[in-house]
Amino acid sequence: TKDIDIKIKDVCEVASEAREIEVAPEEVAGSDDVLDLVMGRLNQAVAAAQETERKTMAQIVTNCEVLQVDVSMAKGKEAPIALADFDKVTRTGVQAMERARPASDDLAAEIDILRLGRCAELLCQNVLEAQRILVVHLDFSTLDHRRFLDRYLQVCQSVVERSKTHIAFNVRNISKDFLPARIFETANLVRPYCRFILAEMNELSLGNIDPVVLQAPILTCNHRNVEALLSNQPEALKHLTSEIHSRKSRLLVYDAPQGEDAKRLLTLGSDFVASRP
Repeated sequence: TKDIDIKIKDVCEVASEAREIEVAPEEVAGSDDVLDLVMGRLNQAVAAAQETERKTMAQIVTNCEVLQVDVSMAKGKEAPIALADFDKVTRTGVQAMERARPASDDLAAEIDILRLGRCAELLCQNVLEAQRILVVHLDFSTLDHRRFLDRYLQVCQSVVERSKTHIAFNVRNISKDFLPARIFETANLVRPYCRFILAEMNELSLGNIDPVVLQAPILTCNHRNVEALLSNQPEALKHLTSEIHSRKSRLLVYDAPQGEDAKRLLTLGSDFVASRP
C-alpha cells in the first residue's frame, strides 16, 4: 500500500531472493534500529553471494569444456546426433549457481552464451563427425529478452555456415502459460542458425508443446522428470511416446544414468537416450 515505509518495501524485495542471514539476540538487543541491522546483514549476504558467483563464473569460463555425449537408440545403435554438455566439474559449478539463484534469466543467458561459444569452437576446429548434429541447450528466456538474444545471435552469426548443418537447439524452460504460436515465433529467432529445433517438456505431457506447430522433429525431457512419473505409472512413457509419434515427432530423454537405466528407458518407450557424461 501507499503507507508502507520504503525501508520495509526494500526488505521485502531483498527477502524474495531467499538470502539466509544470522542475527544474534544480543545484536538485536544492542541495536538502536533493528531494521537497519537486518538490512545491513542482508546486503552483506547479497554481496558475498555475488562475489562467490563472480569467482565461480570466472573459473568456469577459463576451464570449462563441452563434451559430445552419445545418444543411444534401441538395439544398441547410436543416433546421428550428440548432446552438448559441460564437463563434470563445470556442471557442478553451474548447478551450484542455479541453486543459489533459481529462475534467474541473466544467469541462464550467461550459461547459454558460454555453452554455444564452446560449441562454436568445436565447429571451427572441425572435430564433429561429418554427419553428426550437436544438440545445444537453450533457455527460452535467452530468446525472450532482447539484450540476451542480441549477444546470443552474435555467437550464432560467427559460425552460421557450420551451425546450419551441425547444430540443433533444444529450447528449454518454456512456460506453461505461453501459447504454441508464441513459442514457435520465439524459437524461430534462431532457426536460421541451426539444422532444426527441439523443444523440452517440463512435465511428461505435451500441454502447450505442440511439435507440429513448432516444426520440432524431436521433443526432449530431463531424466529426473521421467523417473518421477515412472515410479508410479510404468506405462506412462509408452503412452506419451505414442502421442508424440502421432504428431510426427520423437522423444529424447537426456541426463540419464549410464548403463542399465538408459537401456530401460529405451525399453519403456523413449526413442533416444543421452546419459550423463
